[in-house]
Amino acid sequence: TVALFAGIILFIIAGVPELEVENFKPFFGRGAGGILLMIPIAMLAFMGYDVLPQAAEEVNAPIRKMVFIIPASIFFVAFMYIAVLVVTAGVVPWELIASSTENIPIMPSVLKAMGPKGAYIIIIAGICGLITTMNAFMVGGSRLLYAMAQDRELPAIFGRLSGKTHVPYAGIIFIGVLGIAGSFIQELIVLFDTAAASVLVSYFLVALTVLMLRRKEPELERPYRIHGYPYIPIIAAIAVVPTWVIALAILKIWALGVFVGWVLLGCGYYLFVRKNR
Repeated sequence: TVALFAGIILFIIAGVPELEVENFKPFFGRGAGGILLMIPIAMLAFMGYDVLPQAAEEVNAPIRKMVFIIPASIFFVAFMYIAVLVVTAGVVPWELIASSTENIPIMPSVLKAMGPKGAYIIIIAGICGLITTMNAFMVGGSRLLYAMAQDRELPAIFGRLSGKTHVPYAGIIFIGVLGIAGSFIQELIVLFDTAAASVLVSYFLVALTVLMLRRKEPELERPYRIHGYPYIPIIAAIAVVPTWVIALAILKIWALGVFVGWVLLGCGYYLFVRKNR
């Protein structure tokens, strides 16, 4: 994580002096359509935050400190994303980026801002980013599998903890094997095409869950209560809907079929488990 952010910060610092206002013109040359299309894609940049609550259970810190750290980290990462986008677009003309044959889209901006040696720094930072992403999903995803096993929605082995490290070892191994296998199976890229729509469904369900739990489980222990209830979760749920529609609209027919099939498979499995629990 340190190496990742170090590379990003170096790129931002090196790129700011190279910014040219002319590269941002025309600012809305093709209208707002491109921005609307990017909104669902932008959701993927914050996808990892949905696994934080599962991992937060093991953090030895007061709950009120955690509810400050999580939003603060979101704002920090959002600032870094925006800064990278501004530097990337402002250092070289967008036409140069669009026509580049480099495997890394931001490489033209990197080469101008940091030189050939700086390109290696960004490549290393990118590799570190992949590692931290995989690590985050292994931590959060294994805890999610653990919780589902505790509710008897998955085999009991996923609910067992290591006697030495007290971590859900089966979930970690399972997600690790899937991650390694996925790197060799190029056809799995189809799942990435449906990721934005899938993540938005989870965001919508989280907002609804906040509303439902307050009514169905009024006595449930709540170390922290969200401010602005019920307006915040209602606004969040409503805001997700048009974004989700855009995410579905940009999918190819076969990708839409994969998404629908995946949803039906998940719903069918849940109903089957619930009936036979």
